[in-house]
Amino acid sequence: MTSLVTDIGTVFGRELRPTLRQPFTIIISMVQPLVFLGLFAPLLPDIEGGALQWFVPGIVVMSCLFATSRSRPARMSGCWSPRCGGRRC
Repeated sequence: MTSLVTDIGTVFGRELRPTLRQPFTIIISMVQPLVFLGLFAPLLPDIEGGALQWFVPGIVVMSCLFATSRSRPARMSGCWSPRCGGRRC
């Protein structure tokens, strides 16, 4: 059990380190949902139960999914072009 916790901590630290080195990514990830709410919330229809009940969870899920895609290219270095023989260069 101790090995599992140590391994989880190691992987978590390794994945978190590149994200913390780019504070701009963290700032954009926190500001983007607020921008979406500010821009699109006034355009939502007035329905019974409130349109924000489905809009806000959608924004949260979308932010979580796209935050991972924004952090991946920063961690991948090198290219896989045919020029390099299809390997990392």
